[in-house]
Amino acid sequence: MAFNALTNAQLFDVEARMLHKEVLASNKGKVVYVANTQYVNNFTMPITKIDQIQNSVNYAEVGNIINLQSGTYTQRVVIDKGLTLQGLDSATCILNGTGLGTGSGISINGGVTNVSIKEMRIQNFTGTSGNSTAAIFATSSNNDLTIHRVTVQNNPSNHGILEELYLALIMCR
Repeated sequence: MAFNALTNAQLFDVEARMLHKEVLASNKGKVVYVANTQYVNNFTMPITKIDQIQNSVNYAEVGNIINLQSGTYTQRVVIDKGLTLQGLDSATCILNGTGLGTGSGISINGGVTNVSIKEMRIQNFTGTSGNSTAAIFATSSNNDLTIHRVTVQNNPSNHGILEELYLALIMCR
């Protein structure tokens, strides 16, 4: 059976069995089995394998889709290219800032366009107040930012969604 014929559940299982090197200056070690798509999992059984979302962002090419398995990811993400970051379900795919100190949950670098964030909950990212952090923080000139079925909650002293220079077209669906 071809990889592109597998279900998401089967593809997450394939990803769980992969061993990837950490991302360095090149994409050496990258394994792609469905074109333009990556899978990040949060397995705890039979072994704990919680992938770093940032590694997939670093590996990604413009236009790629990064799928997140349901689970809690205690990490920050910096997006530096146009891509889609999507969970399987907004109720069970959680980006959690507990214990990470102050800062944004998802930061989109200046000038990065065509970013989509879908089907997840972003919570517990503590801000520094003012206009410097948010659950989703687009630095500047981030046109065509799409946010679909994303819940932002319990982010003290932090904005929910902030585009610093207010030049983005943000489509919330």
